[in-house]
Amino acid sequence: MLIYFAGALTALYFMQLFLCGISTAVTASWHMYLSGAAPHHLRSTHYSILATCEKVGRLLFVSSSGLLADWLGYSSVFVILIFISLFISVITNYAPVSVDTEKKSE
Repeated sequence: MLIYFAGALTALYFMQLFLCGISTAVTASWHMYLSGAAPHHLRSTHYSILATCEKVGRLLFVSSSGLLADWLGYSSVFVILIFISLFISVITNYAPVSVDTEKKSE
C-alpha cells in the first residue's frame, strides 16, 4: 500500500514540475511577443520591465504560499497549484503565434 502511495505522490510531483515548466515557457513566450510589439529602440527596456514584474509576482506568491499552506494544509495547496498549472497549459492554445512588428505603409 505504501509503495502505491509513494508512486502516486511521485507522479503528481513530476506532473507539477512539468506543468511549472510549461507555465515558465509560456511566460517567456509572452515576454518575447510583447517585447517584439514594442518600438525597436524600446524592446530591451520593455522586456526588462516585464521580467521584473514577473519576478515580483513570483516573489509575492512564494512569500504568501507558506501562510496559505498553514491555513489550508499542504494537500489542498498542492491541488490548487496543480489546477493553476493546468489552467496555464490550457490557455497556451490561445497564445498568439507571431507578431507583425513592421509598419505597413499605405
